[in-house]
Amino acid sequence: MGSTANPIENVKFIDTLIFLGVSYHIEDVIENQLETIFTSHHNRFSGNHHDLNSTSIVFRVFRQYGFKISCNVFNKFKDTDGKLKESFIDDVKGMLSLYEAAYLRVHEEDILEEALAFTTVHLKSLENKSNPNLVKQIANALDQPLNKCLPRLATRTYISFYEEEDYRIETLLKFARLDYNRVQGRIFLTKMILLVSILDDTFDAYGTPQELQHLIDVLKRKSGSNRRFKWLRKEPKSMKALDVIGRLMNDIMSHKGGILLKVGQHVAPGAAKKQAMQPEPCRSY
Repeated sequence: MGSTANPIENVKFIDTLIFLGVSYHIEDVIENQLETIFTSHHNRFSGNHHDLNSTSIVFRVFRQYGFKISCNVFNKFKDTDGKLKESFIDDVKGMLSLYEAAYLRVHEEDILEEALAFTTVHLKSLENKSNPNLVKQIANALDQPLNKCLPRLATRTYISFYEEEDYRIETLLKFARLDYNRVQGRIFLTKMILLVSILDDTFDAYGTPQELQHLIDVLKRKSGSNRRFKWLRKEPKSMKALDVIGRLMNDIMSHKGGILLKVGQHVAPGAAKKQAMQPEPCRSY
């Protein structure tokens, strides 16, 4: 981590680490750094020398880490009528950051309620007026705000955005891809072990060989007849096992398509889908 010579840039860098899914490696360092910055500089966050994008990122990061940063830091962006200035509509990055920050509002923070409505309306109008990377970021934010998105999903999406940014740090990008692949590989392996364990327990504990053959046929999804499905519906334990197995199989196949990020190479949008088109898992079991 850098020094606190430029605390705003340090917080923005921390935000990048969070988005790339690698902040957990130095969580203690980040928390100490934020504590130092907040203690020494929190009175400066309301200053007019910080733009909308920087102020929104700082607000969101500190709120995310549990610091009691006031929503008054956004007062400087109001006009004489107490409304958010219309001049910020063209600041796409600032609008995006404010939109995400507004989701960390608490009760009676009217300025953030207004900010959410304001940014939602104007970001929709900007979707087709920005550069391609920003257009994708806007569409993604409107569909899945950070505060409502699963962390690993957000990581995968943000890596694809970050690799198109002019300010990207190539070493950091490469590390983020490698780390993502490592974590996803562990998740994939865990699910495979769980699937094999469930299948093993099912075959050891439930059913006669004939009944288990019905289960195998249904899993293959080729020779499963109506008669076999009717039998399964009458066997609650087997049906429950089949339900769990089916969900895991679907999860593993969908997971497999998005498991790897090519290090040093952008993954084409259709590549993951092609990778996922594999023949019948678990038939060999």
